[in-house]
Order: sequence, then C-alpha cells, then structure tokens
Amino acid sequence: MKTVGLIGCGRMGRGIAKNLIASGYTVFAYDPDPVAISHVEKLGAKTGDTVDTIAGKVDFLCTSLPAAEVLEEVVDVALETMKKHSFILDMGTTDVEVTKRIFQKASDKGVSYYDCPVSGGPAGAENGTLTFMVGGSQERFGEVRNFLLALGDDIHFVGPSGSGQIVKLCNNMVVAGITVLLSETMIVAENAGVPSEKMAAIMQAGSGNNAVLNIFGDNIIHKSYDNVLFQLSLMAKDLKLFNNFSESQGFQPMASKLISQLYEKAVNHNQGQLDNAAIRKLLEEEVGQLT
Repeated sequence: MKTVGLIGCGRMGRGIAKNLIASGYTVFAYDPDPVAISHVEKLGAKTGDTVDTIAGKVDFLCTSLPAAEVLEEVVDVALETMKKHSFILDMGTTDVEVTKRIFQKASDKGVSYYDCPVSGGPAGAENGTLTFMVGGSQERFGEVRNFLLALGDDIHFVGPSGSGQIVKLCNNMVVAGITVLLSETMIVAENAGVPSEKMAAIMQAGSGNNAVLNIFGDNIIHKSYDNVLFQLSLMAKDLKLFNNFSESQGFQPMASKLISQLYEKAVNHNQGQLDNAAIRKLLEEEVGQLT
C-alpha cells in the first residue's frame, strides 16, 4: 500500500509530501494553487490529476484543507471513485459533527475514514515530527499508525470518529489563550522597563514555561508577525469551532469565548494573514501601549 493522494499542498501539505516521498510512497497531489503544486512537484510528487482520478488510484487519501465545507466537498467527490478498504486521513482541523457525518458516508462506501489532526505546524511537517490525534475505528488503527510513522512518531488513538478533532480544538484553544496572556504580560512588563527577552528567559526557566512561548515567543517579543508559523485566521477558525462544539454539548464557555472574540476582531482588522503572535498587535491597537 504505497500509493497516496494528497489534497491540499500548502505549508503543511508540502512537508507531508516531502516525508511521504522520502519514505518510498508514490504521492499524487492536487491543489488549486499552481504555486503550491509547483512546490510539491519539485519534491517528486505526481501532479496534473483531478481529485476523482487521484482518489481512484490510491490506497491512502490525505487531506489538509482550510475549512469543513471544502473538506466535505472534496470527500464527496473522492468517494465516487475510491477503492473499497482504502483510507481517507483528514489531517486538518475541522468541525466535529462534519467529521462524524463524513465518517458515515465513507463507511457506507467501504472506505475507512480517520480524523488525524496534527500538532507541530509547518516545521513539524517539514521535519517529520508531527503529533497526531486520531479518531475513528480502532479496528484498522494499526494500519493507520504504520502509515503515519512516516510523518511523526507521536501518534495517539483517542477514540471514535471526531475524537481526534475534539482534542485538537481543545489544544488550539489553550495555545490561543496562552498567546493572549503572553502578549498582555509582555506589554505590561515592557512599559515598566523590563525587556520581554529577559522576562521570557526567566519564564522558560521557571513555572511559567510553556511550549507556546518556545514556539511563538520570538514572534511575540520582536513583533515578527510576517514570520508566519501558524496563520492567525486559521486559529480564529479553530477557536470558533471549539466554542460551537462546547455549546452543542450544553456548555457555555466564558474565557474561551472572550479569546475567540479577540481573534475574530484581529481578523476583522486585516491581521488574519499574519502569524498567531499578531494578537499582540490587536491588543496594542485596542488599549495602546501603557503610559
């Protein structure tokens, strides 16, 4: 089972393609963006096919797409031609109920569908060090795990379809919340004459240390918002998904909703294409540097 279709060849898809090819897989890639396609073509991916023709050729179909509605449209097309007992692995972050609906559609066609959202960002995709949170049938998880080892070695089976997405949405809400707190505290510290670099170094050596500081810290400190590690608009999308899911469970989030509103405001201020760290830019615009 060495043929793979990759639908979505952006910053994440590019690294995924690279490591699959390096592991001996034949990769058929599709993306409507010619620039994205040219990148994976240079890596050795086969391009030029449509979604339906790719789906009919492969054992694994991997998707890395920006929105739930796009994902469902792509899978609907793919299921028309996919072989029975093949796999669809969704590596994006998407709506839990949409995931469950697609799982059922795939099952009806004899295709195994797994939600496999990732943590690690474009750097993790490039380096083959992604963490996977997998939801779906446990029956064929061993085959999925063996495949995912080409892309990372931290692979967790969470539970039934949608479970991987639940963990990823919770993870991203925590990341966003910490990013907001880091941004606010750095604004306050700098105003009081404490350099952010010094505060971050002390945090990293103490109980305030966290992975968000290690990943996004430089961008927050130096306001390097054009160095896009994770696009702010994608984070805003994930936060909205988290809150929608929370409310569907009968839980009314408080802090999570405030964080989501901040990110939505940043998108509305034309900061969506910037890095996640640009939430600091919004905070400074809203309240100004302290005087």
